[in-house]
Amino acid sequence: MDRAGGTQSYLGIQLSFLPGAVMIDMSFSVKKILSEHSDVVATNIQVCKDLFVVDKGSTTLKLEEAWKFHTTVARLLYLSRCGRPDIITLVGFLCIPIELYIPVCVAKPPA
Repeated sequence: MDRAGGTQSYLGIQLSFLPGAVMIDMSFSVKKILSEHSDVVATNIQVCKDLFVVDKGSTTLKLEEAWKFHTTVARLLYLSRCGRPDIITLVGFLCIPIELYIPVCVAKPPA
């Protein structure tokens, strides 16, 4: 079957069929995740000793915020395993607070 010039999406992966080649791209998945968080600004992270320290004084998220956080972390975890291994350390750190929202995982998402 000749698919030259066509594209197909599968599990967040964009496949572009070119003559004699297939281009695999996940950048649109990154753009989709970032578009849902308008307050996110691209920046360089400076490594320091307290970069991965949980702020014990932080407040618990409301149900809707917790659901959005959980969904985003799950998407980033999938993305880090499929095509962005460079973010796995950060995503692993973001998974730590997930245990605080276990009831959210089994509850219905907010309407």
